[in-house]
Amino acid sequence: MLADRGIGKVEQGEKFPDRQFAERADQAFGTRGALIGAWEDEATERPDAERMGRLLTASVKDSLRLLTAAEERHDLTQISDGVEGLAVVYLGAPPGPMLQDAVELRGEVLQRLCGRHYAPHELKDLYLLLGRLQGVLAYAALDLGSADAAMAHAQRG
Repeated sequence: MLADRGIGKVEQGEKFPDRQFAERADQAFGTRGALIGAWEDEATERPDAERMGRLLTASVKDSLRLLTAAEERHDLTQISDGVEGLAVVYLGAPPGPMLQDAVELRGEVLQRLCGRHYAPHELKDLYLLLGRLQGVLAYAALDLGSADAAMAHAQRG
């Protein structure tokens, strides 16, 4: 029989059950390994989903405050090429890596804007790049199933 301790947290989605819980539930409900198989599938996918969730949360925080501590690593032409490449590659690539690349590029753009590290003629280009990156972030968030995050990116773009 399953112990009552922890079942409520598992039921509410507050806690991911351990393997022993899955084994006991499988035995108690007579599912002949189906619950253990489902647990193994989820346990395998869970770290990637959690990592994407953390990345998505971080990207939304950046969008909300439009501030980052990223270092300048590329000149404006390299950043522009990177943004252009993201927009083209995005059509055939998974959203997770695109989200990560867009967050990094946006960090560089924001660092330049916030730190006023640009020539006067570069300002419009930086804002254009920022808008495009916000669009990529919005699409990535939407593809990852987070409409709220997508809206936050779109509204800040």
